[in-house]
Amino acid sequence: MPMVISVNKNETSPANECRYPNTIVVRPRSDFRLLGSGISVSSSKTYTAIDAVNQPDWKTRGLVFILDAEGDTTNVGFLIDKHDYVVVDDEEVVQ
Repeated sequence: MPMVISVNKNETSPANECRYPNTIVVRPRSDFRLLGSGISVSSSKTYTAIDAVNQPDWKTRGLVFILDAEGDTTNVGFLIDKHDYVVVDDEEVVQ
């Protein structure tokens, strides 16, 4: 189940490029929305994500923070586990 946890985001460039050195691109398997926050992700889009290294068992559970979720205007990342996303390659990236 997705959750929202605070992460320290680096500044983004004018082209909204993330400055994290080890990012991946993911596509959620379903649409998710954090009620009451306006933060959501869509299964029809791809998103920049980073490993959720500050979470217990992050590697085993495949936890990542989606950094560019819709409505996320704070230093909050959308936490999602390996059952809820697929990693995509450059040809599949959808903005």
